[in-house]
Amino acid sequence: MHPDRSIPCSLHRKTKRRVLAASLALLTILAGCKSKSANPLIGDWTSTTPSSAYGAAGCPSHYRFTETAQTLTMGGREITLPVTYKVQPNLVAVVMQVRSNSFKFLTDDTVAWTQGGPCTYKRD
Repeated sequence: MHPDRSIPCSLHRKTKRRVLAASLALLTILAGCKSKSANPLIGDWTSTTPSSAYGAAGCPSHYRFTETAQTLTMGGREITLPVTYKVQPNLVAVVMQVRSNSFKFLTDDTVAWTQGGPCTYKRD
């Protein structure tokens, strides 16, 4: 019997095993989940600004942000630069070696490039 004499030891051991098995299963599932980045800008963004000969009003036509780099597409040419980020509510500063750009979140899936005139982007 269990020390409190109301639960047989065999039942107590079975309960412990079930709890342990359920805990291990939950941990396995959680370990497989990809954690969401604290940076909402991470991902691919396509310009929604009307086009001109040099991209959308002179804006890059596409951005891809990763944890350590940004790739922009302008005039069909891709340029990748190492970056860091300063994340604030509704604003992410993309810091490069010689300058920085900021993107203001208009909605969860729409940003405006604050230094680039009327450049807006939608999440892919």
